Amino acid sequence: MIYIYMVVLVGIVVGVLCFYALRSIAKNQNEEIDTQRQKRYALHKQAVTELDQMLARAEIQQEHYEEELEQLNRRLVDEMDSSHAKLVPATRTQTKPKFVLVILVIPVLVAALYVVLGQPVIDPARDLRETGDVKQFLDQIQSLEQKVAADPTNLQQQLMLARSYRVMGRYADSIIAYGKSWDIIQDNASELALFAEVLALERGGFEGKPDELLAQAQSLDPSNLDVLMLVGQSALQKGNYALAIESLQPVQNALEEEGEDTQWLQLQLEAARNALAN
Repeated sequence: MIYIYMVVLVGIVVGVLCFYALRSIAKNQNEEIDTQRQKRYALHKQAVTELDQMLARAEIQQEHYEEELEQLNRRLVDEMDSSHAKLVPATRTQTKPKFVLVILVIPVLVAALYVVLGQPVIDPARDLRETGDVKQFLDQIQSLEQKVAADPTNLQQQLMLARSYRVMGRYADSIIAYGKSWDIIQDNASELALFAEVLALERGGFEGKPDELLAQAQSLDPSNLDVLMLVGQSALQKGNYALAIESLQPVQNALEEEGEDTQWLQLQLEAARNALAN
């Protein structure tokens, strides 16, 4: 609790200093870019899911699987780098003479907070998408595991661990971590969809709990691309081609608007339409 008080105190002090020192604050203009990144990652997730399913069905060899997975990861990194280059810089701010005081005081306050609270926890899965550094990713997971072991009640760290295990293909471990972070994901459509995905990959199908989670996610956000993608995959798996088309078509439309390659999705839609026609 004392940590919370210290954070609040530092925030108040910095806020007051900035109020008198700064004339205006730069505004974040990157929301649209973040949305594009989420859509790109949705495409990547589906490709990895299909690759995992092909491996499970013995349609490809392990060596080929690893090569394809590495290519998918590299492609995602390239796309994220391209998105990063489009980030809109924040507007410059005009300052008053007291800005010098802010420059001197804020680093001291931040340093004091850093000493008390320790090093900020990095989300390994998110960092991997941005850097593509696999070795760093593995080191970050090891560090995160130690932090979670020291404080298992930290649900945000549990969620980071769940995401990281999912990226590694450690679905059983990811499921456990998702379960422990339930209180902070039960109202988040995207996280519920990812939880459903790892359950389906571990079990070999969406029947049961994965479909229940997808239904819960869809009730929260019917237009969420992660949810629609996985509902479509579940429908394809069950032979419900009408629902598959209804779910996957909006995903394809959204991705095409961003200039993404949706050929793989088009093939799935065509197969569903042909099956429905017959």
